[in-house]
Amino acid sequence: MDLTELLNKNDALQVKIFHTVLLNNSQVSAKCLLDELKISNPVLIKAMAGIEQLTHKLDSDVHIHFQQINNESYVVLEKSPRADLSDIYYAYLSESVEYKILCYLFKWQHFTTQKLCRYLVISEASVYRYLTHLNHLLAEFDLKIKNGQLVGNELQVDYFYLELIWNSRPMNEIVAATNEERITRTVIALEQALTTKFSTSTSLYVSLWLAILQKRPNAELTDNIINNGLIQEIRKDPLFDHVQQIYFRFILSEANYGSGAKSIYLYLFLNSAALGDDQHLIFDNGHCWPTPFSKIIKMAEWIVNYVNDNLKVDVNLLPKDFIIHWRIVLTQLLTQIYFFHGYINAVAVDISTSIPTSTEILLEPIIKTMAVAFTPHVFLSPTMRTYTSAILESYIEASREFSDYKLVIGIFTRGGFLTTNYLIEQFKSEFILHHGLTIEIATAQHHYDLLITDTLSVANAFHFKELYTLTGKLNVTDKRIITEILLELAAQ
Repeated sequence: MDLTELLNKNDALQVKIFHTVLLNNSQVSAKCLLDELKISNPVLIKAMAGIEQLTHKLDSDVHIHFQQINNESYVVLEKSPRADLSDIYYAYLSESVEYKILCYLFKWQHFTTQKLCRYLVISEASVYRYLTHLNHLLAEFDLKIKNGQLVGNELQVDYFYLELIWNSRPMNEIVAATNEERITRTVIALEQALTTKFSTSTSLYVSLWLAILQKRPNAELTDNIINNGLIQEIRKDPLFDHVQQIYFRFILSEANYGSGAKSIYLYLFLNSAALGDDQHLIFDNGHCWPTPFSKIIKMAEWIVNYVNDNLKVDVNLLPKDFIIHWRIVLTQLLTQIYFFHGYINAVAVDISTSIPTSTEILLEPIIKTMAVAFTPHVFLSPTMRTYTSAILESYIEASREFSDYKLVIGIFTRGGFLTTNYLIEQFKSEFILHHGLTIEIATAQHHYDLLITDTLSVANAFHFKELYTLTGKLNVTDKRIITEILLELAAQ
């Protein structure tokens, strides 16, 4: 879910303009903006006036305006160093009817259509229209609004609220909402149990999860995701005993209905939360992988072996800190995917990425295998798939540093020395991620894993395993096919 999907059409456009300018170092040509957003100049002018009106109302020391630069119109954003851009995004969200409905549900957990109409000052027809759209968005989290309440697995309900509040509310509001002695003491106790010290952001993140767990302590728990087999694996982890005792002691006055499941929710959150490079929680449970879940261990080991085999990684060269770091990251990612469905992309963050073809070829089988292994639990929404792909891409690219590639490409063109050298530089730029790859002008004396030429008639003069013929400039199709050939060669 992208938070802009909760906004009306005009506000969503203003946020996209604001965000696009930010992504372009606070200035972008008006022409580029019109082309990218596919809008007309009058629409842009009107939207710009709306943004400036809002920033003026907030007194935010943020200004966005048109400016002539080298006889071309630009949209420029200026702000003071102390300006908090999240306040601007939240100002848009706080006016969203759909966002107000979600916040109302979080506060009261139930509504009647009549009360909601009075609260929002809208008609019943409008309420039903907004609820229909919200249910479309909530499907990503396996949730829906039915009979005036959020319906679904309780773990998913809590997780959705965590994602929504963390990615939409200003930090000062989250601090105020979690500023409670019991929560503070619980966080300190967790740090002691985990023998770590949370950063300020991590502490606030954990505090928010605790606050949400308290918000619905007696909600009906439908734990079909956490079956008896998984519970048995959880109870084998000594860490769970510590977490459960801490939860009972500081959050619950007595072990009332649902408390056992809520302590499991806290445990799962700590196992899956991506808390930053210096905040990963290493759970010493006697396994090489920091998790008690056999399915997650099996999937993580398969990913590592698959990447190592395809990239010809020399595992003896892998530093200990590299192994520990990625065991933690992969464990947290897979735990999140297995137990928590959905992902909210904050409007202030762009997680989209252009994945190199060579990496994408490795990435697709991993995601497909994961879907089969985790069935029926896993459904990767577009936003969650992008998030997952970005992390797996980082792991694949980090592993390439220890790849044992010994492939040599020879290039011969009839264009002569300068043309061939130009093509070699193109290849180095496009295939730089293939560490250990040698690219040179082909000679009859050398042996090549791959010969690339635009003249088939001279191919017999060279020694090679594979041949690829260029029909012109290096294009997208060439890149994809050559990458596939290189991966096949490396796997031999």
